[in-house]
Parts: sequence; structure tokens; C-alpha cells
Amino acid sequence: MTNQEVFVWSGDTLSLFLLLLVIGIRRSFPWVLWNLWKARNALLFERTNCSALSISIKATEDADAWFQANMPESSQTTWQKPPSEVLKCNCASSWSNTSYLSGASWIMRNHLGSPRLHSRRSYSYTSLCLHADLLSLCWAAHNMKDLQQKRVIFEFSSGPLSNALRSPEAFSLYNPLFQDLQLSLIGLESWSLRYVPSHENLVALRLLTV
Repeated sequence: MTNQEVFVWSGDTLSLFLLLLVIGIRRSFPWVLWNLWKARNALLFERTNCSALSISIKATEDADAWFQANMPESSQTTWQKPPSEVLKCNCASSWSNTSYLSGASWIMRNHLGSPRLHSRRSYSYTSLCLHADLLSLCWAAHNMKDLQQKRVIFEFSSGPLSNALRSPEAFSLYNPLFQDLQLSLIGLESWSLRYVPSHENLVALRLLTV
């Protein structure tokens, strides 16, 4: 069996491909094909094997970036204030695929839009961009619990993170982080997790260290 056949018919690849369709990321389909083609070439010519998980995450990121870049300016909205007596915590992350360093940041604002607190940090080893996203959200939720906040809306602008939160069973590698997130959220009176476009998350993104 050739390298090409091994790649194309890998059960892991097919299961992730089907998962992309099942969880509703249909808009990523052209980027799935493109990243599969690039992964095939990397395997054949560079002897580099790309996992199905990394391919699906990259496809989602590429699609998200394209749709944000091509969104009409008139349809773009700015950061939205939370309801009275509710705080909004915007989270962001960055990741380097060469040093495997990642950065995390969050900023908490009230219903008037006034910043209450913010923080940032870095992590020394992070395997993938999704790993960085989860670390950032978990850290923000942990901070909100430690600060004894009661009602918090968490916002982030990572498409892969949104997909992982909707279907955590498909990302069992990160079960410890999902469990950590759940424990932190249980400590809050009420909470919600929301995906927003990056232009609604600019302040948190600008706080990043990596």
C-alpha cells in the first residue's frame, strides 16, 4: 500500500472528516479539502505526517479567518455591554508553532463597559492552537471563581474552541482541561460561553504576550 493510500484511507482521518460534517461546520468544507491536499503533499514529499485533528483545526481556523476578513463592514459590530449586575470576561490566546509557547489574556468589564480587572500570562509548552485556546479559557474561568464573581459571560474568538466546546467528546485528549473548566464554572452563580468575531474581542487580543 502506498503512502498516499495510507493517508487517504486512514480511519482517523475519515472519522474526523465525518465529524466536521456532523457538528455543522459546513462552511469549512473547502478548507478541509485544501488542508487534506497540503497534508498529502507533506506526507509524500516531506515524509511529514499530519494528524486528522490538526488538519480539522487548521481548516476551521482558515475558514474563520476568511469569513471575518470578507465580512461587510456594515455588518460588523463592536463589543457589546453585558446586562446590569453581569460581568463580561473576554478571553484570548496566541500560539507559536515553532517555539510551542502560548499566551493567554482576559479582561473583565461591567455593564457600563468599564474595565474592572485584566491579566495575562504565558505557557511554556502548548501542543496545538486549540490547546492554547482551552488553557486561556480555563485560566480565565479559574480567575473568575477565585475572585468570587457571581454572574459572568465569557467571550472568545476562536472557532476551533467553539467547536470543541460543542462536542468535547471528539477531543478526548483535552478531557482534563474540560473537567477543570467545568469545576471552575460550577463555582459561579450563572455563566455563559460565547463565540464572537475577533473585532468584538480586540482588547483581550491586544493584551497577549506571545
